[in-house]
Amino acid sequence: MSHTIRDLRGVNRLLIPLLCGFVLGSLATLVISYHPALEFSSSSPAHAIKQYLAPSSPAKTLGGGGVAIPPIVHFVQLKQDPDSELHFSFEAFLALYAASHHIHPTAIYIHHDFSDDEIANATQHGSSWTRKMPGAFPSLLRLNRVAAPTEANGRPILRVEHKSDFVRLAQLQRHGGVYLDWDVVTLQPLTPLLASGFRCVVGRQFDAFINNGIILAAPQSAVVRVLARETPRVFDGEWITHSVKLLTRVAGRLAASPGEVLIMDFKAFSPFSWEQGSVNLLLGRHVGEAIPKPAGVNSTSTSTSTSTSTIDPYKIWENTQDASAVKEWVYDFSDAIFLHKIFNSVENPTGYAGVNVPYILARDSNYALATWPLVMEGIKAGLIDSQDTTF
Repeated sequence: MSHTIRDLRGVNRLLIPLLCGFVLGSLATLVISYHPALEFSSSSPAHAIKQYLAPSSPAKTLGGGGVAIPPIVHFVQLKQDPDSELHFSFEAFLALYAASHHIHPTAIYIHHDFSDDEIANATQHGSSWTRKMPGAFPSLLRLNRVAAPTEANGRPILRVEHKSDFVRLAQLQRHGGVYLDWDVVTLQPLTPLLASGFRCVVGRQFDAFINNGIILAAPQSAVVRVLARETPRVFDGEWITHSVKLLTRVAGRLAASPGEVLIMDFKAFSPFSWEQGSVNLLLGRHVGEAIPKPAGVNSTSTSTSTSTSTIDPYKIWENTQDASAVKEWVYDFSDAIFLHKIFNSVENPTGYAGVNVPYILARDSNYALATWPLVMEGIKAGLIDSQDTTF
């Protein structure tokens, strides 16, 4: 592992004792606060376009004086060009399902710029996962139509990714919640982080910059407010000037204000990088070396007796498998809260052609091992078809 991903745990050395103590003590006692989700009519395929976020409200205050981050999830899906069709891959469906499963949100918003007719066409004639998306989460999913900016700092905003940067900040500033890129899979419950008392939680990537593909924030948090103000001023059209670089500066500076921002270790939020070796380690298949399913698990059951079935720290340690029984290529995701699959401008790893259900059920890659429990839960719930081979 060390030869592909640099160990940057020292960056947050001062935060680790605090966070570990909080997580170990809180996981067994904190209870997720459920709120009834606003339901919407499903009388037409384009029904969700009529659903808009409610006016912003003050952040919930915790007993110790801190602020709770609301369990609202945000994704952004904008057009690449005027003729783009609304499309969701299995990977996107999995990201949304994982957020629903682990965050227990009051709502999941997809902020988009598609018309009613385009949405109706996609939900009727699109890919299997596009057609399935609205019906799979009827009490949670909201489609919120937005007008993405086209100019900033006297320059045109050409990349759809850059437009998304502006949209996510506007929504987080107003409503708070959890913003996720579509290639981010939530692996663990977020209750300890949402109730940690910090107004914003972000995480580093392997190069010590803070990644903007995962942002947890209370409404009107200082970090997001400063970002929303400064992003239009520093935008220069370059890939990360207004996003990753700016977020790193703002979060680093505001960390001096108690309770304002918690910066997580890179292994917690983005344990893999975009470099070829790291991508190979995450996505590459090891045909003939599949890791056996945990004992007692079959196609209709997900109960296990492994360490993932308990939150007792001592039992987790005692249930740890003998290192000699684990394949050398297997990565330990125990300290990963999110799995961010950053796959840009590198070759496909061995055996990898994309993320679909068979790829995950094969259990012969690290991505598959990390996401297999979620897929099994989805199959059990009838939301994921084990025979669907589409990407």
